[in-house]
Amino acid sequence: MISISKLSKAYGSVDTSLLIVLKNVNLTINEGEFVAIMGPSGSGKSTLLNIIGMLDNFDAGSYQFKGQSVPSLNSDTLAELRLYNLGFVFQSFNLIAQLTAQANVELPMLYTRLKKTKRQSNAVQRLTELGLGDRLNHKPSELSGGQQQRVAIARALVNDPAVLIADEPTGSLDTETGIDIMHLFQRLHQNGKTIVMVTHEEEIAAFASRVIRMRDGKIVDQGLAA
Repeated sequence: MISISKLSKAYGSVDTSLLIVLKNVNLTINEGEFVAIMGPSGSGKSTLLNIIGMLDNFDAGSYQFKGQSVPSLNSDTLAELRLYNLGFVFQSFNLIAQLTAQANVELPMLYTRLKKTKRQSNAVQRLTELGLGDRLNHKPSELSGGQQQRVAIARALVNDPAVLIADEPTGSLDTETGIDIMHLFQRLHQNGKTIVMVTHEEEIAAFASRVIRMRDGKIVDQGLAA
């Protein structure tokens, strides 16, 4: 599903100070895999995740998603590919404070051709599946951290994306709630969802089927999770 070859990324310029964050990275992620990316601060793991999520570009190498060369796509095609194939979960939830849980989950569908009634029913279904059927009209401030992250996951899943991209999804949660969220990720994986996650916690990475370890912009290990 995801094929990356000799990928490099740098910030800055030769005239100022060039910061190389990825160096000739090679990576393949198959459909249905649950992959965790780990590494110390500055290792390039978040940059790699952003490139996989088509949120950032790169300077050299290739990236193919489901057989399509990502750099060759125009902005409209890229936006549509991202809309229907990628769902994002962030450490800080990124929910809109003024909107209810249901309205937050409906947001990705505003860019689709779905009618309003279908958008509403899809949002209700996803939230109910994640145990929030009784919190549809609650705003983020009225929800616990774990509930807010479940709303964020429902939002990420509402367009049934091929890949779930998660950046430190348990980073703002206490240990028990974080483990609950990872059990949810595990069930999604068992149901066939492809998941690519960045985490700095070994306990969280252990839920993945494969752990990619990075250091100084390079992949140093791609072994099975402990």
